[in-house]
Amino acid sequence: MKPIKFTVNGKDYEVSVPPWRTLLEVIREELGLTGTKEGCGLGECGACTIIMDKGKTLNPTFLDYKMPLAMDVPRIKLIDIVTDDPFGAKETSEGSIVSAPPAVVSAIHDATGIWFTELPVTPEKVVKALRQKGQ
Repeated sequence: MKPIKFTVNGKDYEVSVPPWRTLLEVIREELGLTGTKEGCGLGECGACTIIMDKGKTLNPTFLDYKMPLAMDVPRIKLIDIVTDDPFGAKETSEGSIVSAPPAVVSAIHDATGIWFTELPVTPEKVVKALRQKGQ
């Protein structure tokens, strides 16, 4: 483990952590700064994304964070399907919204034999799980 140095709220820190640990885990667990919260937890909203260039953080605040608007969502065409189902319950386009994460998790399972039960499944989590599987 290589030590990393960074500044949080004007205070300098140096910690040694495995490469698969998330910044959120380090801030909460290593530094004890439990006021730090997770965004959507899926890695889709961008709140957890930290953009770095040669050691400089390019997005240190939410000032440039763009909340997705209706115009940012792809067009979804709804088609009514009439059946003789006695309950009348039908899926109403959620499949087009929530199908990608389970498909990715299934593909990772097909490739590695490992099921992930929490999102997001990051490359670091895959490497950690592969290392644990190999032990």
